[in-house]
Amino acid sequence: MEASLYLTYRALSSGAARLFRVLGLHPGPRVGELDAAALAGRDVARTRRHLAELCDAHLLEEQPQGHYVRPELVRLYAAQRAVAEETRSDRDLAVRRLLDQVARLRPARG
Repeated sequence: MEASLYLTYRALSSGAARLFRVLGLHPGPRVGELDAAALAGRDVARTRRHLAELCDAHLLEEQPQGHYVRPELVRLYAAQRAVAEETRSDRDLAVRRLLDQVARLRPARG
């Protein structure tokens, strides 16, 4: 399975490959396009193009309302690629952007 993932990953554009890696930093099997854009530090339109490329490569499956799912093995491979190819600083920054995004979208509690 890993050899197949490797070949599929290597065939991605650089932008889709980077998005794939940072999606590995997301803890769950389901990710929204806004969270994906936050992780990547890119605008939603560009992120949607890269998400479509990942779906075309069968690394993600599109769900209703702008959500995407991936098998656990794909998520784990993405996380491995993130550690191998992204600097610690870049990984930390991606997670910080995601947490900021979640905090902005979460309703204030009184």
